Amino acid sequence: MAETEIVQINPSGEVETNPISVEIPAAETSIVVHGLESDPDQESWRLFQVKMTAFFENVTAYTTAFFQNNRPLLNRLGWLALAFLGIRLLFGAVDALDDIPLVSTLLELIGFVYTLRFVWRYLIRESDRQELNQRLNQFKSEVFGSPT
Repeated sequence: MAETEIVQINPSGEVETNPISVEIPAAETSIVVHGLESDPDQESWRLFQVKMTAFFENVTAYTTAFFQNNRPLLNRLGWLALAFLGIRLLFGAVDALDDIPLVSTLLELIGFVYTLRFVWRYLIRESDRQELNQRLNQFKSEVFGSPT
């Protein structure tokens, strides 16, 4: 919190200084206000003007402080946006491939043949299912670590 100084010059030419506290990151500011009135509405308006002037004089400091204080959150949001963009590009490429008549039929045929091969290789016999289960457990222990 920094001190901002209001320098008021009344109609007779006398200078009055009133310090007020304004939440700004770094700098101290002096603001000159001409005319001294005791109207409460004018005072609140003058206080608002002082705060807005202090804010706009230090907008770069506010922006820098915001990005420094929220860097981890902004990094995560950036990576999330990048992942979303990558998925959209991937789906767009698959959709473009799907629009080509021969390629979409060929990809469906490849998927069907691979499914048949997987069922034949791992799911029909019990010994093969046990082997698949062992491979899955080994993969889980490599990725997540062995349970204790």
